Amino acid sequence: MEYFRQRLNRDRAVDGYPAITMARLGAMLVKIPTKDLYYLKKVCDDSKHFSKKFWWLLNPKKHAE
Repeated sequence: MEYFRQRLNRDRAVDGYPAITMARLGAMLVKIPTKDLYYLKKVCDDSKHFSKKFWWLLNPKKHAE
């Protein structure tokens, strides 16, 4: 979780948003299994914009059929 927090806060600082706390990040990721977090990390690392990809993947409305 610390890895995600550092990467997200770096982009948030540039955009003028407040830093995300570990508690907030934990609340967002609580229902995601560990194996899926590894997948999320890999996909976000491979993308051009880490934060944009992260937030897009966490939004269930983007994946609804």
